[in-house]
Amino acid sequence: MASATFKRRAQQLANIFENGETEFNYGFARRLGDGRGVAFGCLRWRTGFGDGLGIVRRYVAAKPGVAMGRYLPALEAIKRGRDPDSLVGLEGFEAAVSHAASRDPVFRMAQREEVDELYWSPSQSRARSLGLRYDLSKSLIYDTWVHHGPEDKPGRAALGMETIIEMTNSCKRLQPGNGGRAERDWVLAFLDSRQYAMATAEGVWRSWRSSTPRINVYRQLITAGAWNFDRPIVLGSSQSLSNMWVVSESSFGRHTIT
Repeated sequence: MASATFKRRAQQLANIFENGETEFNYGFARRLGDGRGVAFGCLRWRTGFGDGLGIVRRYVAAKPGVAMGRYLPALEAIKRGRDPDSLVGLEGFEAAVSHAASRDPVFRMAQREEVDELYWSPSQSRARSLGLRYDLSKSLIYDTWVHHGPEDKPGRAALGMETIIEMTNSCKRLQPGNGGRAERDWVLAFLDSRQYAMATAEGVWRSWRSSTPRINVYRQLITAGAWNFDRPIVLGSSQSLSNMWVVSESSFGRHTIT
């Protein structure tokens, strides 16, 4: 199948898990009260940890003089500081994000480029280095990269993808392989390792403990035999639909991944 189709389906699946919708919401901006400041943009980047700083920098670089540039000093100061929940200097920031997303394609493009550069491309490169061939396996690596990040959080308060991979490889000396039974067994073990990482997350990442339904979706896709995303995927349906992979998991509502 075309790689563009796989990419769209993998990103739609991860976006359902992260944000409850199939398509990117570039104008989202809201304080969620989780100690990480304002969540904004299509992947809900956080002002508190500076992971959204790259979006604003990219936007300003592509369009010098744009109004959102006035928030750069505040975002940089929050990243350097010790209070990730700080909103100092961010007055009107949420409205500015919404306005830019609705009117400026350059802002939307900046977000798509950030997703590709920091999440999609490196996750797929890592999947290739592991020898993974199935679409489901590569989609799982992307989803893990988005949710956990590649490295552990400070003090190992939450485990990153590389640690999850190490845990998986040490389990019965499993290796990913290149398709076939070896890869399928590795993915099942990876899901167990990832579920452990979610269950043991601490601090501001404690919310990961409620994220296990996304693991259930992957398990059900495996049960359905959906190792390749060669047809649309339906979440939250109890019906058997021809030419579609169907997952009954209802925690995320009803969605069709096209």
